Amino acid sequence: MATGRMRVRAGLTAAGSVLLLLGIVTISVGHAMRATSPRAWQGLIDAGEIAAACGLGCGLALLIIITTGRSGRVSRPAARGAAAGEGGGGRTRCQQARGSAGAAGHTADTPGETVRASDPAVGK
Repeated sequence: MATGRMRVRAGLTAAGSVLLLLGIVTISVGHAMRATSPRAWQGLIDAGEIAAACGLGCGLALLIIITTGRSGRVSRPAARGAAAGEGGGGRTRCQQARGSAGAAGHTADTPGETVRASDPAVGK
């Protein structure tokens, strides 16, 4: 199900792209037709410039909405995990994995290395 924010973003994307392409095509047609009669098609060219500018404005508004939407959002994975019944207690997944590995008798000398307590090389 789409949220209201997603609908606004999709609407701005669609409206901006349609207006920008319509403006570019209208300007192109106006310039092509202006070759036959120079002053008759100036209104079409002006309308195309306005449509293209509105399309770029929609794109700019979309860019502003996306950038401000990301910076204002606070990520709280511990709260999401606790709400979903995963527990967590404010620890990240990495911390949870390290905690469970230590409880099972695993130790690591360097990051990425796992040594089991039952390994024969550990006692040496």
